[in-house]
Formats: sequence, C-alpha cells, structure tokens
Amino acid sequence: MEAISGLFGNMGEEIIGPHYHPYHSYLVTLGLFILTCNLIGIPSFESPTGVPVVPLGCALLTWFYYHYQGLRSNGLGYFKHFMGPVWWLAPLMLPIEIFSHTARLLSVTVRLFANMFAGEMVTLVSLFSRAHRCSYHF
Repeated sequence: MEAISGLFGNMGEEIIGPHYHPYHSYLVTLGLFILTCNLIGIPSFESPTGVPVVPLGCALLTWFYYHYQGLRSNGLGYFKHFMGPVWWLAPLMLPIEIFSHTARLLSVTVRLFANMFAGEMVTLVSLFSRAHRCSYHF
C-alpha cells in the first residue's frame, strides 16, 4: 500500500504540483477504485467500469470535488478563472468555460467506458477466434 500511495503521490505531484497533499487521499481512493473495477473484468465477469453509470459517478464526484476544493481554497475568487484574462472578455469566456467544465463530465465518462468496453470486445473476439480455430483440429 505504501508503494501504491507513493506512486499516486508522485503522479499527483507531477500533475498538480507541490501543493498536491490535500488531494492525495482522494486521488489514491479514486485510482484504486478504478483499477480494481478494471481488473475485475475477466472474460466471464463484466467490469463495473464497462457500465456507463460507474464512470459517470466517478466523473460527477470528481467534478464536484474539484469545484469544492477551488471554492474552499480561493473563496468566491475561484469564479474569476471562468471570466478569462481580461474583464471585457468575460461575456464571451463565461459560457465557454461553463460549457468546457460541464463537457468534461461527458468526456471522462465516455473515455473510461469506451476503453473498458473495447477491451472486453477485443478479449471476446480473441477468445472466440481461438475457440473457432481449435474446433477445426478435432
């Protein structure tokens, strides 16, 4: 567990920076959950992340978590990053940023689901093609 925590700590520090410590436990928990769900997917047992609701739940939880952490650390000033670099761009940037942050929910959900679905399909095709080839040898 210490090695796994160190691995996620190193990744967190590379991605988030030196102030990753408040998010470390969340990253480890989410990472282990997704890893466990992905590894459960063996040919006779469907992976939980192969069902769209599970990746959507992870995406929603993470989406709310990072907005909560942004508000907690920056107060209402957190919403300034939605407005763009200069004040006169705010009417244009606000809808774009809101759409961008909301689209991330769909993006990460579809990426995780599609990867697991594709992996299961490749495994099934491989198993059926191997069984099909073996049947000619009898």
